[in-house]
Amino acid sequence: MLALLQQAKSSDNVYSQVSVIPSNMTTQTGNDFISSFSSWIIDSGATNHICLALTYFTPYHQINPISVKLANGNQVIANYSGSVFLNQNHVIDDVLYIPYFTFNILSIAKLIDKLSCVLTFDSNGCHIQDKNLEMIESSKMQDKLYILRIPSY
Repeated sequence: MLALLQQAKSSDNVYSQVSVIPSNMTTQTGNDFISSFSSWIIDSGATNHICLALTYFTPYHQINPISVKLANGNQVIANYSGSVFLNQNHVIDDVLYIPYFTFNILSIAKLIDKLSCVLTFDSNGCHIQDKNLEMIESSKMQDKLYILRIPSY
């Protein structure tokens, strides 16, 4: 996944902010391409699932701080973890809450491990299937990124 790294400053700290959308794309609500709270990037390089909004968790809890290394070598700390519905029948557990990220990220390695699923990629998107090859969800490929839209439950 192509990551464009930017620096975002808060009043006391400097955090790295991950942006994975090419500069010519928009992220406005209602755009067909991506909406931060309902769209997830399927990422082969991510070791953890990451969500940028606590409101999307069901439930979440405080954890011992976990350091997450960014592509530029900087690190951010996750203090919360929880579960997010992938659909009405499947839940993604151990999702880290990191508000400094620009987008939600699904780790392919964790999806395969925790859901015991099969991911198939083609030029149109990614298909997530159970071991019996029953469809769980599918994403669309948009500008070289696999974007999964997760409905809110």
